[in-house]
Amino acid sequence: MNLTDNLAPIIKKNQFDKFATDFLQKYCPEALISPIPVPIETIASTGMGLVVKYVSITEDLSELGKIFFTDGSTDIYLKETDEYRTVEVKRGTIFIDNDVQAKRNKGSERFTLAHECVHWDKHRMYHLLQSTADKSTAVAHRCPNKTFTENNARTDEEWMEWQADGIAAAILMPREVFLKKAQEIAIKEKEQLVSKIAAYFRVSEQAAEIRLSELNSSFKNLNFMGCI
Repeated sequence: MNLTDNLAPIIKKNQFDKFATDFLQKYCPEALISPIPVPIETIASTGMGLVVKYVSITEDLSELGKIFFTDGSTDIYLKETDEYRTVEVKRGTIFIDNDVQAKRNKGSERFTLAHECVHWDKHRMYHLLQSTADKSTAVAHRCPNKTFTENNARTDEEWMEWQADGIAAAILMPREVFLKKAQEIAIKEKEQLVSKIAAYFRVSEQAAEIRLSELNSSFKNLNFMGCI
């Protein structure tokens, strides 16, 4: 894998499926054999040894998640007292904001967790290199409530956000088995294809629709566009 001078990975869109396949071969190879809801919660905790905590990261849900690459301190928001409090965290801790599921859905929560796992898998070296002189503050990647694309990503952090989104989608909806399940559902219920796929893979309808559109454009013999 090629890196920038700052050790940020250089990953192209056409490589997302490869990196997702490598990830699943390591942590959940059965997800590449037949369509299943990828057990990202088990992968994160048991497979990768990460600790997942649900907290209020910010007052306004401006950050969906955060992963820590070193031990140290960080701030969390306390709703009951309307204040921020400094807490200690350990390396390998993931914060998922409590409001991701409540204000969005369970699929968005799982996507955020997969996104954080990609940061741990691909972006650790960059963040360790960027460590500040203040060793008491934990080095973290903060994942904003914003989607970046190839067209609007500018900084290393924004490029890594785009990478994490794309690879996370490919992890939760592996290419070959996703297409197999989509074709199976389309034969029976074209009118509800996106919602049925989203429910099966336990992702948001938006994520399922984007994945379906991207893969549909890659295969001339598929015709799912009328179902979206």
